[in-house]
Amino acid sequence: MRDLLIICLSIVLLASCSKDDDDDGTSLVGAYNFDRIEANNCAVQGLSYVLDFDGDECATATGIEFCQDGTMNFAADGTVTSTLTLMDNITGIPGISFNGEGTYVLNDNMLSVCINNICTDFEVDDDQIIAEESVSGCEGRVVLEKI
Repeated sequence: MRDLLIICLSIVLLASCSKDDDDDGTSLVGAYNFDRIEANNCAVQGLSYVLDFDGDECATATGIEFCQDGTMNFAADGTVTSTLTLMDNITGIPGISFNGEGTYVLNDNMLSVCINNICTDFEVDDDQIIAEESVSGCEGRVVLEKI
């Protein structure tokens, strides 16, 4: 379960970056944290899960509690700084850490974020940014919400 979660969350850091710049990014400016992390329609039965934070620091999937810390911060100048971390409460060790600085480009509702030279494409939907990708036989989805 933990390995699949790590793979699914790597969606946030594995897609390609676009350099088109048709928006000043002001609607995106602010701090975000995890709202929902999903692995759906997995090829292996029993690997699907949903972590629904719904404004809380912790969420449970398959009997394991995961807690988040930090934020992903978008500035008006096109820079992004992230201290976002996700850890399971069994080991207390951060399993996923999105610490670093980088840039972003917002083009209509498509957002490209590059942190530590690793880029990810998101769709912007009101106060949420959403990344989706098929990973390890599952449909992965990560939703970050403005706080």
